[in-house]
Amino acid sequence: MLRTKLIDVFPYIIIFNFIIDYIYYLDETNAFISFFRILINSIFILIVLSNHFYYKNNIFFPIYLLILYSLFLIFFSSNIVSSLIEFSKFSTSLLYLPVSFLLINTKEKFKAFINSIYPILGLYILFVIISNMYNTGSTRYSNEDSEVFRVGLGDAKLYTPAFLVGMLPLLIKNNIIKNRRLYTVLGLINLVILILTMRRTAMFIIVFIPVFNYILAGNFKKILQYVVLLFLFLLMTFPLIEKQFNERLAEREYLTEEDYSYEKEGRYLELGLVLSTFYVADNAFNYFFGKEAFNTIGNYGFYDPERPIHRNYRFYTISLDI
Repeated sequence: MLRTKLIDVFPYIIIFNFIIDYIYYLDETNAFISFFRILINSIFILIVLSNHFYYKNNIFFPIYLLILYSLFLIFFSSNIVSSLIEFSKFSTSLLYLPVSFLLINTKEKFKAFINSIYPILGLYILFVIISNMYNTGSTRYSNEDSEVFRVGLGDAKLYTPAFLVGMLPLLIKNNIIKNRRLYTVLGLINLVILILTMRRTAMFIIVFIPVFNYILAGNFKKILQYVVLLFLFLLMTFPLIEKQFNERLAEREYLTEEDYSYEKEGRYLELGLVLSTFYVADNAFNYFFGKEAFNTIGNYGFYDPERPIHRNYRFYTISLDI
């Protein structure tokens, strides 16, 4: 009975995290919001895993081992409290893999889960409306004093609506999503908003998910149809968003400058800085067994001393990042 209730709660946990993202951007200095989020996610994960304690499949043993190893490294950090907080974010993110596997184990549960989280598309539109009505939220990738169109959560953490929009064509095609017309309209509105974010990763997600699926299926004709339909839709809607698009493009004009290069961006530079720190260390062996675990701010020659190393590396360069 409890397992049935847990699968019913799971979609609300996803929506909860999405809402917290928005609230966080209203007040980024409020530590309680982050703590509350970690607490709720940790409690839910512990309940799910304890309820499936005797599950025999060891497919996620490497994840548990990685988390245990990472926890051990925290005790070699100069700031254990800060490292523990970052570790909590890292570990809960990973643990949602076994949680999803344990709870969503039938096609019927998958369909119910998908249909329960798609209201996020409506929530995202609501956040955008509120942001523009009250000039609230973060514009960290734009000039804070500008009057450009706001994209709800701020100019980051947009991957959730991007994934939902990217998956929508496949879910509709396979009769998984209900209320097709409603979510088609919401998906197209979200698509337009995400284009205005000027976030390359969000755009990549939207295109990559269906295209990669059709490549695996060997349906290259469908890829062409998808690209053509997407192009026609953007062509028809561009006159409606041209002003907002140009204003936001101007805020990130460095992307269009002739001397622009991805090699100048922090995400590209930071890996080299981390590797340099590792290789020139007096005792590089210490880095493998723990060096400022999850406490990278100011410790790895990063180009911005006030910013931690980008999270992308935390999942596959643990010995370098810590």
